[in-house]
Formats: sequence, structure tokens, C-alpha cells
Amino acid sequence: MDQGIAGLAAGIAGLIGAGVGGLATAYGARIGAQKTIEAAQTQVQAQSSVDHQQWVRDQRRQACTDVFDAFSRYVQVASSCGSCVRAARALPDDEMTELFAATRELLIVSGHLELWGPDEIVAAAQEITGTAHAQHKLFARWLEAFESGDAEAMGDQAGRIDSGWESLARARTDFARAVQTHLTAHSLMGGPCRPGDSS
Repeated sequence: MDQGIAGLAAGIAGLIGAGVGGLATAYGARIGAQKTIEAAQTQVQAQSSVDHQQWVRDQRRQACTDVFDAFSRYVQVASSCGSCVRAARALPDDEMTELFAATRELLIVSGHLELWGPDEIVAAAQEITGTAHAQHKLFARWLEAFESGDAEAMGDQAGRIDSGWESLARARTDFARAVQTHLTAHSLMGGPCRPGDSS
């Protein structure tokens, strides 16, 4: 009978050991599953952050490209108006309308950069639009002087228009430099791109 009790005790001990081992295994599996889920969540969040940063960089790049394109259209129309000024002949209404539209388009697309930053690119774009708007006003003043027959005012405005070309070129160069500095640095370093970032 002692052997029977010993066998029963050993069987109970084995069952308890198996139960404890099973519980430990289940607990370990649960902890392992939680760690796997946490690692997957961390990876998804990190990838989401990287994807968002890339998306913002892409939006900035597109907005900057839109400014360059609008500036090119502006310069093309302004050059045509400049030919009339140099030849001292009236600026056709359709060219003044095109110049106004090109100036307005440049202002609109450069305003989109305010959504994406950084401040240095936004400031450089504002310099381009301000300079283009000032040049547009000079053409309007020259046309007023032309229509009134004021040769002195025409000469004065023509000289300002000539100086305005230099200002436009300088503003474009500054914008290109800001874009190269900030977008290239972010693209290579993979740094965060939030509106208002300065680097």
C-alpha cells in the first residue's frame, strides 16, 4: 500500500508539475505574443512616420517646382512686355492681361509653400513674388506714361524696369539656393520635414 500511495503522490506531483509547466508555457507564449505585437506596432509607427516625412518632402518639392514653373511663365510674358518698352511702343492689352495673370499665378503657387515650409524657402518665394509684383507695377506705370506722352516718365520707368530684371534674377537665385540647401539636406539626411523647420 505504501507503494500505491507513493505512486499516487508521484502521479499527483507529475500532474501538478505538468499543470505548472503548462501555465508557465502559456504565460511565456502570451508574453512573447505581446512583445511581437508591440514590435510590429513600433515598426508600423516608424514606417508611418518615415512615409509621412517623405510625403511632406514630396509636397515641398512639388510646390517649389510649381514656383519655378510659374516664375518662368512670368518672365516669358514680362520679356515680351519689355520688348515693347525698349521699342517705345504701346503694351498691348492682352499682354498686360497675361502679365497680370502670370503675376497672380506666381503669387498663388508661392503661397502654397506656406503650408510646407521651411521659413527660408517661404521667405525666398515671397521675395520672388514681391519683386515680380513690383516689376508688374513698373510696366503699368510705363504704360500710363506712354499713354500720356510723358517721355521723361517713360524713360524713368524704363530704367526702373531694367533694374527690375536684375532684382528678379537675384530673387530667383536666392530661391534656388534656399531650395537646394533645405530640400537636398532633408533628402539626404532623412530629417523630419515640418512646416517652419529651418534646416
